[in-house]
Amino acid sequence: MAGYLTAAGANRDALLANLVVWIFMALLLGMAGSAISALGLRRHARSRAAAYCSFAGAPILVVAYTAWLAFVVQIVPDTSDSAVLLAEVMGWFALRLDWISSILLVGIGPTLLALSGRGVWAPSWLVVWGYVTALAAALTAVAMLTGGAGLTTYGFLVVPAGIFWMIAAGIVLLRWQGGNR
Repeated sequence: MAGYLTAAGANRDALLANLVVWIFMALLLGMAGSAISALGLRRHARSRAAAYCSFAGAPILVVAYTAWLAFVVQIVPDTSDSAVLLAEVMGWFALRLDWISSILLVGIGPTLLALSGRGVWAPSWLVVWGYVTALAAALTAVAMLTGGAGLTTYGFLVVPAGIFWMIAAGIVLLRWQGGNR
């Protein structure tokens, strides 16, 4: 951990920029999920559950990254024993919040959005992809509950699967909106 603290101090500006971008992206994902959930009028319960994933997931991610941002600004590059201990505790906390919000925002959220939009705006391939994001979310949860070692391997699948689902859903919705004018 002391090596990480030293490296983080040497690359502080890049780390700060990265965290700010991720905070902004979390807010955008939350807004997008909330907006898409409003389209699921036929399946109100699924739509509301999807909105909840956005309403809960985005703030959790903002808290996680803000906690780490505060650590980077206040502690890095200190390598004292207390700084290392604080880094380990804060890192564990922020990482778990990050993965919980990822499960909500880009794992379960897209699944519920696809199911609430099935037959209205979501084509069947997007619904199937929604099931893939749910499977990826389940793998992330298993990785978290078994000690976190899998978070850097199979547990990470939720991020690209869910983010690319959101991009694909945005494209589908833009085309759907154009056809419904």
